[in-house]
Amino acid sequence: MQAGPLSARFESDSGLLRHVRLGQTEVWRGLYVAVRDHNWEVVEPVISRVERAEQGDAIELSFRADCRRDEIQFVWFGSVRLQASGAIRYEMRGQAESAFLKNRIGFCLLHPIKECAGARCSTRHAGGGAAEGRFPERIAPHQPFKGLVAIGHEVAPGVEGLAAFEGDVFETEDQRNWTDASYKTYCTPLDEPFPVRVESGESFFQAVTLSLTGSSPSLTTSPPQPRASAGPQPAAPEIVDTGERLPDLGFTFPHRAPPPSDTQRGRLAALAPAHLRIDLRDASPDRLADLESADGLAAQIGADLDLAICVDGHLDATLDRVAPLLVDLASRVAVWSAYSDEKKTASAADVTRVRERVAGLTPGARCFGGTRAYFAELNRNRPAPDALDGVTYSINPQVHAFDDLSLVETLEAQGQTVTSAQALSGGLPVAVAPITLRPQFNPNATAAEPPPPPGHAPPRFDPRQTGLFAAGWTLGSVAQLGAAGASRLTYYETHGLGGLLAPLEPSPFGGFSYEPGGVFPLYHVFQWLSGFRGAALSRLDWGRPLEVSGVALRSSGAERLMVANHTGESTRVGLPPASAFGGVGYELCVLDADSLRRATAEPETLLSDRRRVEGPSLGLAPHAVVVADVIRG
Repeated sequence: MQAGPLSARFESDSGLLRHVRLGQTEVWRGLYVAVRDHNWEVVEPVISRVERAEQGDAIELSFRADCRRDEIQFVWFGSVRLQASGAIRYEMRGQAESAFLKNRIGFCLLHPIKECAGARCSTRHAGGGAAEGRFPERIAPHQPFKGLVAIGHEVAPGVEGLAAFEGDVFETEDQRNWTDASYKTYCTPLDEPFPVRVESGESFFQAVTLSLTGSSPSLTTSPPQPRASAGPQPAAPEIVDTGERLPDLGFTFPHRAPPPSDTQRGRLAALAPAHLRIDLRDASPDRLADLESADGLAAQIGADLDLAICVDGHLDATLDRVAPLLVDLASRVAVWSAYSDEKKTASAADVTRVRERVAGLTPGARCFGGTRAYFAELNRNRPAPDALDGVTYSINPQVHAFDDLSLVETLEAQGQTVTSAQALSGGLPVAVAPITLRPQFNPNATAAEPPPPPGHAPPRFDPRQTGLFAAGWTLGSVAQLGAAGASRLTYYETHGLGGLLAPLEPSPFGGFSYEPGGVFPLYHVFQWLSGFRGAALSRLDWGRPLEVSGVALRSSGAERLMVANHTGESTRVGLPPASAFGGVGYELCVLDADSLRRATAEPETLLSDRRRVEGPSLGLAPHAVVVADVIRG
């Protein structure tokens, strides 16, 4: 839709106003109404009665949104008015139909990282007053702007994008802490108590007005042109060489999972993982059994062990019970990762305790400190680096949003967590573990989380784990984290619904589609990476980060390009000339809908299906992942 020189996209299934642009420049990434319960869980709206009306030089969309889950019964009515002058006004009027506890009800405005990081901004504050500042470049641990009724930033010379808020007081946080590629200006300030009881019949009103101020030829900029992929000869990517190498890649051994079959063990060995991670949060029989099973698997597939240990009150008792097992391990312990559930981040003293206790049991093992939660916890509770061999935190793309496009948007921020972690730790190695599609637990819950309804999968599992989308997202993640200089990356579980290898039995839950005993498509991403351990890594950048990702690997005279299409549409990308790598062409292996069944049921055969290409471009089917090996003359 158009509002004068501004273009925007309204998603009628979520109420999200997305990608507000001035020409090709993204001014605001998104504007939406959030309803979050007492545990910060999002209660997603069901949108209905969407109507569009034209009134003179304005267009207005109106709709109803029902947010209903458990005790929460909340209805709000939205209207989005776009004016030819370039102003967009989004209003919400809501009413509670039940009494419930909430942490937030109201607007969230997203500011894009690429355009805003380090950019000058102006703020207006509740009670009067104004200030000048800048959006932070490094990831800010706490809110850079508070008490807001308006915030603006320079969009083009002489042009400011201004957002004005009504109905509540707003503040801004750096969402890169959770790998959202945005700053978020939201209500209500977190300094105020939460959760808050909402009474049945209570009403809400808020409004946000987005506008352009100033005078410049940019205000008459034409709307964005069709994407570059529509042309017959798409441009080759920029090869972004940061001097980094492919990090050590490993996986998590799942808790209480049945042991993998012999076939599954062989398929894991084919990936040549650097390590298996096991969580020793206590010394229960189940956890000790996990350790023994993981040790046996690691020894068979040639991987080291990474032992994550909770340093809360029972640490000494846990180590006392684990110590006899450590003496008899068949595999090597390479890393101990200390974390705390009580404090969210392990302190330097915690890491020192672990180091002292295990020094004689696992010689040569390094001790990392950090959190099993998000980068935000590490950023806000920074351990003294002198006691650490490295820092660690987890990543998942679904803390705030859940649709495919929002997940792809998070890729841009992943590498920035690594550079910020290096800066706050004085350049220590960074281990990101685990990396999953969904949160493995809720570190910010204010009450116990209820069990899933009968017939529903636990919330830590995502049906997209079994499909092509997850394979492309995983490649984009490796490209971003690797190019930023991460040392160790731990992705997913070895087997099961949250893993690389499909369960041996059909899923008891709806939505999970796979070949029992086969592999998930993302398995092949790691298969294609397995022969390039420690290889020089460059990120491929087509200037279309929400559509395609890619990586180039060079090792011992071999060069491999890997490219992922993140969209549900076919597209084309330009290829670097093979001569840039000393070659005469490329040999392709394609993972897409046509090869999917064979690739998941008989994964060993996929690499044998190859074809040669010498042209300057590559066609990508929806959600395809392609490996292109350079052919020497």
